[in-house]
Amino acid sequence: MTENGEKGLSQFAPVIISAEDASSIEKKIPKKVCMPILKCAALLPGSNGKARFFTTDLNSSQVTTVSTLDEKFPKLNCIWPHRKPSLSITFTMDLLFGLLSTMKKAGLESAKFDLFDAESVVRIMGKNRETGQAGVAAIMPRKS
Repeated sequence: MTENGEKGLSQFAPVIISAEDASSIEKKIPKKVCMPILKCAALLPGSNGKARFFTTDLNSSQVTTVSTLDEKFPKLNCIWPHRKPSLSITFTMDLLFGLLSTMKKAGLESAKFDLFDAESVVRIMGKNRETGQAGVAAIMPRKS
């Protein structure tokens, strides 16, 4: 517990909230900020079936309290394979999101990633089930 009785980071538990609440919180995240970290909402300790989210642009801030859903997260450590990954590739989030958003806007409903090795271009293929239209994109891994 912290000095004011709130849970510390080591006592945080995952929460599930409704899509509507997530959308509401997303709308409160500032669009024009001086630091990229401000384009996020911070999850604050909550209790009694509530989750609190903090947003700020450094001039003003707000805390949004929403109800959590009574669902259970899978124990992720139980579902990951117990071995090292055979291939790990890092992408810049803005670049990957932009590429997938463009493919979605083009009507492609899924994305198949063809990975050749950790340093080569990754081929992303998609297809529109209704029209049969296919799309292909390429993205380079980020050097770590």
